[in-house]
Amino acid sequence: MKKFLLIIAFALLLPQYAHAHQPRIVTGSDATVVQNPEISQAFYGTLDGAPHKYTIDSATPFNLYVSLLTPVAPGSADNISAVVSDSSGAIVTELNGADFTWTNFYEPFAGDDYNQGPEFEKQVEAGGYSVQIYNATNTGKYVIAIGKIESFPLAETLHTIQVLPALKSDFFGKSALSAYFNYTGLFMLGFILVTLVAVTILVWVIKRVIKKFRRKV
Repeated sequence: MKKFLLIIAFALLLPQYAHAHQPRIVTGSDATVVQNPEISQAFYGTLDGAPHKYTIDSATPFNLYVSLLTPVAPGSADNISAVVSDSSGAIVTELNGADFTWTNFYEPFAGDDYNQGPEFEKQVEAGGYSVQIYNATNTGKYVIAIGKIESFPLAETLHTIQVLPALKSDFFGKSALSAYFNYTGLFMLGFILVTLVAVTILVWVIKRVIKKFRRKV
């Protein structure tokens, strides 16, 4: 029982250190609708001859955060830029990747290298906004991070477990198995162990209740 409690404590504490975005794989050329724009999300896309567009529609004022990155991987985009506009078409900000000094950094939780580009953050009014991603040739892999509030509810955790292997193999050109040989994999293992322990305890409690009920009958 002590080991079980230690596992649970470890798994519950680990997310406090796992500062990560909810991963989203972008496919097709249609505009991507961003739900919950204040929640930290990373959109992984590949420019294939045309700019990519992201749309946000918020009924309340919110903190708009946008950050541009490129993966250190084959086929990575060069100097991506972004234009953020409101529903009237007025430009809120331009993130010029071509004139920006990009910096390399290692993301330890998933175990990948990125180039960090320009970012923008501002409290904005309710309404519609769009973010257009492009570069000189409109080609290459990129990442756009939107939102800063870290959140990993159960459904999102399961989604992350599902998409990580595809990100590793299709986006970074690595083995799909490498998706779990890192801090993120350790967190996923802790999550699975906690789930198994919780199910075991629940089954044990149900059995005890059934036994007591049968004795009374």
